Amino acid sequence: MKVLYSISLALLVCVGYSQHSIGVGCGQHRLLREMLKSPERLKIHLAEQKILEEHEKKMLAQKTKGIVYTIPIVFHVIHNGGIENISDAQILDGLNVLNEDFRKLNSDASTVNPAFQGLPADV
Repeated sequence: MKVLYSISLALLVCVGYSQHSIGVGCGQHRLLREMLKSPERLKIHLAEQKILEEHEKKMLAQKTKGIVYTIPIVFHVIHNGGIENISDAQILDGLNVLNEDFRKLNSDASTVNPAFQGLPADV
C-alpha cells in the first residue's frame, strides 16, 4: 500500500511540476514562430494554410448541400362533397410551405423563438 501511495505522490508532483516548468504550456507556438522566420518555411506554411482553407470551404459546401431525398406521400382528403373538399393546388401549396420550413428556406426563418436560437437547421 505504501508503494501505491508513493507512486501516486510521485506522479502528482511530476505532473504538477511539468505544467509549470516551461512557463507557457506547450511550446508549439513559439517553435512555429521561430520556423516562420525563414522565408522558405513561411512560403511552405502559407501554401499549406491555403490548401487547408480550400479544403475546409469544400467540406462546408458539401455539408450545406447535403442530399435531398424525395419521399413519396399520399394525402387523403375526407369530405362530404362540400367546402371541406380542398383542391390539389391547396395540398401542393401546403406541402411546399412544409418543405421550405424543413429546409430552413422560409421567409420567417430568422424570427426564431429565443429559446431555440441557433438550433434551426436545413433538415
